[in-house]
Amino acid sequence: MRQHHPNAQSFIEVAAGCVVMVPIALLVVDVVFVLNTSRVNSDLALSAARLAANRTDDTDARVAAQQAVSDCKPPYNVLSVELTKFNFDSLSKLVTVTTSMELMVPVPLPGFTKTAVTATSVQPIVGMPASR
Repeated sequence: MRQHHPNAQSFIEVAAGCVVMVPIALLVVDVVFVLNTSRVNSDLALSAARLAANRTDDTDARVAAQQAVSDCKPPYNVLSVELTKFNFDSLSKLVTVTTSMELMVPVPLPGFTKTAVTATSVQPIVGMPASR
């Protein structure tokens, strides 16, 4: 009859567990970075829309939104920040701003080295004088 070695069995269980748990932990790190960048981008879209909503015309509003994007200090892993869409609708009295950030994930997995997050914010235009 063959004798079992409990130490060898424990070693195999730990090795098999690490093969499964390490990739999951690395994926969690990537997800945390993407979620943080998404939050920063959402705040940026909101700030740009609020700045644009305080202007009286399309040109000034677009410049204000672009300035907010240019002044943004993104996290270190962000490759680019852009104002992707802008709409100053004086009829509905709404300004819509969409921003995007392209980021490099800290732990690149096969097929997942870069990703982009976008955010849209809609704000009422408050910089226009009231109609009479």
